[in-house]
Amino acid sequence: MSNEIFFVFGSITTIILGLFLVNYFNFNKNINSDLSRKVLHLATGIIASTALYVVNNYLLISIVTLIIILLLITIKFYGGYKQIKYLTITRGMIYFAISYFILVVSLGKLYREIIVVSMLIMSISDSAAAVIGSFISVGNYNLSGNNKTVLGTVSFFVSTFIILIMAPVYTQVFYNLTYHFFYNLIIALILALQLSLIEGLSSKGTDNLFVPIYSAVFLFLVINPINTINIEQYLLGVFLSFLMVYFSLRLKFLNKSGSIATFLLANSVFGLGSFKWTIPIVTFFVLSSLLSKLRSNNKKSAERYYEKTGVRDYKQVFANGGIAGILVILNSIHPNEIYYLLYVAFIATVCSDTWSTELGTLFNSVTYSIIGFKETQQGTSGGVSVIGTIGGVFGSVIIAIVSFSFTTYNIFYFFLIILISSFLGNISDSILGATVQQSFKCTVCEKNTERAEHCGRPAILTKGFSFINNDIVNVVAGTFSIAICIIIYYLIFI
Repeated sequence: MSNEIFFVFGSITTIILGLFLVNYFNFNKNINSDLSRKVLHLATGIIASTALYVVNNYLLISIVTLIIILLLITIKFYGGYKQIKYLTITRGMIYFAISYFILVVSLGKLYREIIVVSMLIMSISDSAAAVIGSFISVGNYNLSGNNKTVLGTVSFFVSTFIILIMAPVYTQVFYNLTYHFFYNLIIALILALQLSLIEGLSSKGTDNLFVPIYSAVFLFLVINPINTINIEQYLLGVFLSFLMVYFSLRLKFLNKSGSIATFLLANSVFGLGSFKWTIPIVTFFVLSSLLSKLRSNNKKSAERYYEKTGVRDYKQVFANGGIAGILVILNSIHPNEIYYLLYVAFIATVCSDTWSTELGTLFNSVTYSIIGFKETQQGTSGGVSVIGTIGGVFGSVIIAIVSFSFTTYNIFYFFLIILISSFLGNISDSILGATVQQSFKCTVCEKNTERAEHCGRPAILTKGFSFINNDIVNVVAGTFSIAICIIIYYLIFI
């Protein structure tokens, strides 16, 4: 035990000294900042991986990691760290520690090889992408606010692919797996592609959180004895995802970031869930995109007051489908029919909300604020109308209709649960939109808008919080509908 404690605190001391040295060199411009930062990043990943073998007490690792996370957050946001000359804490450091903590707590010693592979992918591949991309800037692109390079992304893919090709040789000893080169080749290609897209889409260091976690979940599903990935089905899912994204781009349903997010989400849903899970979300996506396009083309006057246009970006895709994708993955890890019920309830809710908005603004109708029911500007967050409400109910009914044939639940109870939970979820979306969602007033045309800038001028925040936009409201409302669904389920079946 004493040796384990010595290793833990020795590792922490090494990382802290490395952090000060990196920032010292960056401050004095002695070496390339990206190079020094990624050397520390790589060293931290190796130390974190080594700890899983040196320290047998994983509770100790978890506690120490949690303390480090809290210290990093305190120093970053509350500690006035700028007064310390050679100390700079980035969001990426915090996300890296959080991802490590989550993997250690959730997978533990039994699956430590998966943790090691996932952390090494983040440490090695991300470092390779950053260093090569900084020295050879070829094909710059920006999908979510951070500049990336095509060569850097290619480097990330190649490095990740090599690690994954080597991983089965390493892990088969621990999990008693049979090594099949072609199968592992396909797995490595798919996962390397997905992780490269996640890294390319990430911003503000979030790749340090999502790359290790997604990698670990995928690798766990590969060896999961309960419900192993069907490689043929997953390849079909990748192909269908590509077709969906291709036509969505051609029809301008999605922008570039939205297309990547859709591809990643569709991979999980199509590849893991088969047609049972695919049909509801595709129905929502296609019909809602057509409605958005119809409203955008016929009511351009309303379009300019929304925060975003009818062409969906990655935030909208994940807000309307991220939780659905998580439910598919949870069902793959531990199959249970209730996940499908929650999945359909969530899809029905976001469909109901979208149809309420699109149909409510497509036609000229009187709109009232859901708080106080005073007449308000059409398209205002929290506004409701008769046409919009009917459209929302119809949208949830459509999702229930295309889903009920795949469920084992009684049809009456299934429709009852889906319609009530989605209706209440849609209502909660309107309440949040009228109270806490950001709303601005243009200083030029004096119209209400969801945009922080309007008519070429900064707009004035008149309601809500500046950090709560429509995407966040959609996620909260969808989550609320899941909670309602669970309550009704237990009232009926338990």
